[in-house]
Amino acid sequence: MKTYTTGQVAQICKFKNARVVARIFDKGEMDGHLVESKFQRRSHRRVPLKNLFEFMRKHRISLDGFNGDIDAQKWILCQQTSEFKKMIEKARKHSGVLSGFKGLPNAILDVVRNLDPLDNLSGASEDRQRAVIFKKLIEVMERHIILRGRIATSKK
Repeated sequence: MKTYTTGQVAQICKFKNARVVARIFDKGEMDGHLVESKFQRRSHRRVPLKNLFEFMRKHRISLDGFNGDIDAQKWILCQQTSEFKKMIEKARKHSGVLSGFKGLPNAILDVVRNLDPLDNLSGASEDRQRAVIFKKLIEVMERHIILRGRIATSKK
């Protein structure tokens, strides 16, 4: 798995400098390992991608810092896709959240399955169209939820 130096982590997380990352690492808030230098003067801190991703998620740090690193973006996307699949499956089996939509959970899972093969770029235009539809759906649902909340508070 790919590892990052404190300087790279600082750049990705948009921290002031590498010393901030070193302090976080030394406090144990960010997992990683130490690598001895060849001259035995000091050791270097290395943070694996998985640990960096978990730290960024825990502290709600934007993943935009990985823009230049395609391999990291692929790994992160695979993690998020897997989590999304599990969330949909759980909602479909154990909750009434998606029960009123009949075939929607299966349709969403089909869309997510189509996103899996990152090496196959043949369906990119369809993926863009689906993304536009989902963004619009989310926008409308958020507005609906906000309006329902306002109506509910105004009735009290």
